[in-house]
Amino acid sequence: AFDFMKMDDVAIYNAIATAEGAIMEAIKMQPINLHKSRCLVLGYGRCAKVLAAKLKGMDAQVTVCARNKTARSLAKSFGLDVMDFTELKRRICQYDHIFNTVPKQILKEDILRKISKESCIIDIASYPGGTNHQMAEKLGICAKLCPSLPGIYSPKSSGIMLAKKVLEISGEIKHGIEK
Repeated sequence: AFDFMKMDDVAIYNAIATAEGAIMEAIKMQPINLHKSRCLVLGYGRCAKVLAAKLKGMDAQVTVCARNKTARSLAKSFGLDVMDFTELKRRICQYDHIFNTVPKQILKEDILRKISKESCIIDIASYPGGTNHQMAEKLGICAKLCPSLPGIYSPKSSGIMLAKKVLEISGEIKHGIEK
């Protein structure tokens, strides 16, 4: 048995498809452009790094919220704004789009109460996500848990990448070169 998500090359490619899907969801959820919108990315792991870079490439104003000082320094080195989770409750009201990548409930009732009703939350963390979705709905906040984005928005690309990895593992191809 092989866990593809523990393989860096597969996980990074999956992060690309996930980020593109998250952006697609944000575009569908909000009546505003991502260009110049205020985007908050919670976490700075594989998916968050790719997502933040793609949002920045679309000229969004991107802030990364990460607990790890090194992660915040790295994000800052790429021209992103940063904050620690201790600042989240105070600053969350400023964002148009909130992308959660943390697989632990971060967006609890006390924080959700601070979010603008015009914001949207795109939760791409593993189930059950990092948002109290029942409370978000009760408060009138647009929040969506978005599992399996690669399979939804780029099934062909994702399937080809996984097939190539299976062939590589089985010895049919060596590092992307067919025998």
